[in-house]
Amino acid sequence: MKPAQIVMLLLVLAASLGIVVWLVNATSITVLKGEDDKTSETKVSDEVEPVLTDDGEIDYYPSNPFRIEEVKLAEKKPVAVVDEKLFKFGRMILGTTQSHDFVIRNTGDAPLKMAKGRSQCKCTVSGLATKEIAPGEEASIQLSWTPKTTGAFTQGAIIWTNDPENTEFIIEVEGDMYTEIVQEPENNWVLGTLQKDEPQQIEGAIFSSVLKDFKITGIESSSEFVEVDFRPMSPENMEVGKAISGFEIFGTVRSDGKAGKLKETITVTTNSESHPSLTYTVTATKPGPLQVVGPGWYANRQLLDLGTVSAADGKTQKLIWMVVPGDQPLEIKQISANPPFLKVSLTAATDNTNQKRERYTLTVEIPPNADKGNWPLEQPGNLILETNHAMIGKFEIEVALKVH
Repeated sequence: MKPAQIVMLLLVLAASLGIVVWLVNATSITVLKGEDDKTSETKVSDEVEPVLTDDGEIDYYPSNPFRIEEVKLAEKKPVAVVDEKLFKFGRMILGTTQSHDFVIRNTGDAPLKMAKGRSQCKCTVSGLATKEIAPGEEASIQLSWTPKTTGAFTQGAIIWTNDPENTEFIIEVEGDMYTEIVQEPENNWVLGTLQKDEPQQIEGAIFSSVLKDFKITGIESSSEFVEVDFRPMSPENMEVGKAISGFEIFGTVRSDGKAGKLKETITVTTNSESHPSLTYTVTATKPGPLQVVGPGWYANRQLLDLGTVSAADGKTQKLIWMVVPGDQPLEIKQISANPPFLKVSLTAATDNTNQKRERYTLTVEIPPNADKGNWPLEQPGNLILETNHAMIGKFEIEVALKVH
């Protein structure tokens, strides 16, 4: 063989070897598992580092991990078709979990590979650990979501593919979150001062924006002085609350004529498995024959706030008592105090004769060198004053203070 022919033969062999190496690299995108597992793994670019879970598993890829340039050079290519990219689920109960399957078809003539990209924090994607769809086949990706706040909700996830014409797509869910049962007011009526001959009206509602068949099955009051009933919610109020079922609560609260606090309970039973009963608390102050005014006095709680007091100096605070006259001048017969160092005295005004209401000054004293302690608004102390007035009887005052 002539030298020129030998050189030409070597060149042909080198070129052939280069083509073989290129073909091997261009087609080795997947690696098959053992005979018992026919699922193929997706071989991704070494340049894309996945984000891992706490368990060391792949969570998602921050960018497309596939060798798209290699797929572009291939004779056969995958084609990803997603007919539905947005699922509108309508209304949903807050705190529950829903899921939806998105169908992906491969209308190309090469395997379609997919990988999970970044998803928004309230969504999780399943079915993408290793996903390959053969030509002419389809598969589904499940998106799950558990909203934590009420209102409009839109969340989704990025899906990477090896389709050179559609390297990524986003699947999303959209809807509105609602609390299953809404109670208005949330759990109580605070009525302030309740006059003996002037009943106060109470109004409220219980409704659902997600349960079509929600019903109230009964309603009861803990006192004959609190009368309450219910009726179907009006269309106008349904529209305002975006409700699809609901009832209005209505009633009256009357005083029993005795001074002190009113605190009663209204219990509503329903057909809801998660909320078989709901309660309202009705609170009010019943002045009866006694009205109290003065600094630090909260009539709706019958509470005296003495604030922060120096143990060395002590403190004195005065309240005005206006009392419907009894058979004899008002007196405090017995005192129970918590904390025990509280001292109380009652002094009559000099012009109480022939008055519709007699005037007294109630003095509450923290003596100097009292024990240090804290009786906050959430856990106050108290004074229980037993009087000689037939209509007042025992009168309790909550006391908030801090001695330091």
